[in-house]
Amino acid sequence: MDEIVDKWDVGGLSLLTLDKYTPSVTLKDYKKVEIGGIVYQSEIVYDMPNTIAIPMVKDDLVGKNVKYL
Repeated sequence: MDEIVDKWDVGGLSLLTLDKYTPSVTLKDYKKVEIGGIVYQSEIVYDMPNTIAIPMVKDDLVGKNVKYL
């Protein structure tokens, strides 16, 4: 699991910067992530290392862990 270190809300998405991006799988191998017990549909983020995107969330997710589903 990776920890969220920063969050930006842009264009209906929350961009989550991770302390590292460790899944040995690629986005095509997982479609959802679990954060704080809630499952989100993940989106592809191009040209932004260690970053994933989910539909916009108002909650502060910094410090929470991401589980890849």
